[in-house]
Amino acid sequence: MRVLVCSMLLLIAAVGCGDDDGVDCSDLVPTPGGLVPSACVHEVPDNATVEEESDGTRVVRSADGKVRRYPPCPCGPRDSSLP
Repeated sequence: MRVLVCSMLLLIAAVGCGDDDGVDCSDLVPTPGGLVPSACVHEVPDNATVEEESDGTRVVRSADGKVRRYPPCPCGPRDSSLP
């Protein structure tokens, strides 16, 4: 399990895009890692920790004690033909 401590605004971007479960995977947003489907990008508050579980689920623990769980990107593997 990996743990990150966030001291500034951070976006979680799952590596993925494709089409699954009716999610619009063509709505791409810019991230530091390149264009990623918006369904796979989540804002993380300052001073939060991010843990990645073995199944790819990310657990965000805010400094105020709130816990949010984000499953792996619903868009599937990244299409290498995308910019």
